[in-house]
Amino acid sequence: MVGELSEQHLAQAKFLVVLWASQAGLRRAVSAAYYGLFHSLVRQTALKWNGPLHHARIARIFEHERMKKVLGATIAITNMAKRAGAWHFVAADSY
Repeated sequence: MVGELSEQHLAQAKFLVVLWASQAGLRRAVSAAYYGLFHSLVRQTALKWNGPLHHARIARIFEHERMKKVLGATIAITNMAKRAGAWHFVAADSY
């Protein structure tokens, strides 16, 4: 169900970009893409946990605000590495 939800959000984002090239349409597309990514990350993380009984509990741990802060920090580190010419090291270490 959650996997389908993330795919539906991403499909909706693509549809909105094609259908409405207005500012409001693009904002809705970005929002839909964000929720698609959010649900996909939650699902992939929960599925890595042993025991299906814990999947829902793990999924509820995710918070939008915390993920936003981590993403912001990741972008900042990546941008600093790009400016310093060390981008290939950051990309290789992130896996």
